[in-house]
Amino acid sequence: MAGLDTKSPHYQGWLKDHRNVTFHFPLLHPERDAHGDEEIANALRYVASLEGTITAEDTIGSVRFEFADEVGVQMLPDIVDDPDVMNELGDATVALGLFMHGALLQYVKSRPPGAIVAEP
Repeated sequence: MAGLDTKSPHYQGWLKDHRNVTFHFPLLHPERDAHGDEEIANALRYVASLEGTITAEDTIGSVRFEFADEVGVQMLPDIVDDPDVMNELGDATVALGLFMHGALLQYVKSRPPGAIVAEP
């Protein structure tokens, strides 16, 4: 959290923008939405009548925004008419996971000793 706190000596100015494009939906574009081409806006409209839920336990990692999962599901391709797409998505997901793991390992190696500490 210190990396996002502007008052912290560990503040990383680039982290906010990076977080917003890495872990969250990108900025919606009003022009695309006006023409009905904004995927996220369309998915949100489609699930607007659903009740959203947020759950949390003792850790930040336990927080779940189930409504976001529902929006993500609405954005999936039609697997009935195109069942091969699930294999393609699976392969892409594995490749992305491997890339992210490798990138994280390289980042950790690039930091000074003690800058990143693993906790059980």
